[in-house]
Amino acid sequence: MPLILPGNVASATAGAYEIANSCRFNLGDSPQLSKSVGSSATTKYTLSLWVKRADIGTAAGQRFLTSTGGSGLGDTYFRFNPSNIMEVSGHGSNAAGGGYLVTNRVFEDPSAWYHIVVRYDSTESTANDRFRLYINGVDERTVGGYSSSTMPNSDVADNITADGNTLRIGATTSLQYCGMYMAEIHFSEGQSYAPTEFGEYDEDSPTIWKPKKASISYGTSGFYLDFEDSANLGNDANGGTDLSETNIAAIDQCTDTPTNSFCTLNPLDNYYQEATFSEGNCKVVTEGSSAVYAFVTGTIGLTAGKWYFEMKMTNSTGGGGSFYGVAAELATSASTELGQTANQIGFLNNDTTRTSNTATAFGDGDYTTDDIMMCALDMTNSRIFFGKNGVWMTPSAGSGGDPTDGTGNVALPTAVASTPIGAYLPAFGAYMNAAQTMEPNFGNPSFTISSGNADANGYGNFEYAVPSGYLAICTKNLGSDGG
Repeated sequence: MPLILPGNVASATAGAYEIANSCRFNLGDSPQLSKSVGSSATTKYTLSLWVKRADIGTAAGQRFLTSTGGSGLGDTYFRFNPSNIMEVSGHGSNAAGGGYLVTNRVFEDPSAWYHIVVRYDSTESTANDRFRLYINGVDERTVGGYSSSTMPNSDVADNITADGNTLRIGATTSLQYCGMYMAEIHFSEGQSYAPTEFGEYDEDSPTIWKPKKASISYGTSGFYLDFEDSANLGNDANGGTDLSETNIAAIDQCTDTPTNSFCTLNPLDNYYQEATFSEGNCKVVTEGSSAVYAFVTGTIGLTAGKWYFEMKMTNSTGGGGSFYGVAAELATSASTELGQTANQIGFLNNDTTRTSNTATAFGDGDYTTDDIMMCALDMTNSRIFFGKNGVWMTPSAGSGGDPTDGTGNVALPTAVASTPIGAYLPAFGAYMNAAQTMEPNFGNPSFTISSGNADANGYGNFEYAVPSGYLAICTKNLGSDGG
């Protein structure tokens, strides 16, 4: 199960160049950005973008860029296929002229940001240099290699920019969509750029690839998307023609980026629950069967420090209820409710907490649709706090809790070093046969916030004030103040 722990922050390390925003493409919304291209076919182009996957193993695959046109113009596309390997297909002026690459490596980590660079240059004298794919700065030929590899014919122009084509981000003409975050998208017509134009290895961690500011030529049909204008997420920051937005709203502008990756739900930890994830893995609908009520977990494990997150209850049906809390292990059966062992603790929506399968009355916490629940996890003192709609609760008196001074806490059931995975994960689950819709907010919400509160380091966007000393669960906080 992919999991970020302290010292394992992948390509999300901070650096001199910061990416402020990404765009969340939610598969169920049928989202896309599109523009008509009015150039001619080109013998050279470069695509550079960062992606963080959300929907893993979708039957139709995940095309993050497609260029299609009229009869005979061909179809250029780049995607993760249903087996989670990467497939890049160029299309020249005839079918035999287009390049085609399929990786051996699998890319299915929902906690990682991947930097993808595709270089097309059919003028290269060496055939194997005419179509190249780089992941996090590495030429794919030198690592996993390809299960299929076809190079373009010499000097064949790819129709990706041909007059009459429509270029789409996140969709195809056959209305197949993708579910992922995308950031820092550069498309250059007429130039083949190395990945070092867009990224570099970190000085202190030379195996970690990080973004850098690009200075490139975009050509007639090229563009640069930085997603910094929430009112116009298709804005070409290079000054060219904007891309049109379809089913993409201001809430889809995110602060989960390659330079600060936020915790999300982990769709790979779903074997028993069979839940449905959406909104960039910031929303979950539990399976709802009387026989299935295992919990699901987040992507960042916590071993030290103080942390804060919220959860909006969007919908609750069925005869049971819901849990939210933390777990230091994964569910081991379909009937594993949150709080059944000493490695878990959950707050149930009937005013009780549960750990070691023992329920304890706690405050006035019966929550229902549209309530926003709060959780403060104090790993330093091995305790947890629960709140509802801006009010921190206590085990006996209802309101009056305070994570800052320790009032109203519940002890974590097991010391973190003694738990099965050596870390506590945010966890969410159903009680009995409840079909629950929950939207955890780790600082990058999928729902509109009416107020807006960040932690002391300036990270996160929460409905309620973050308690003093507590932080949003994101990689920059892992590296600076927490563990």
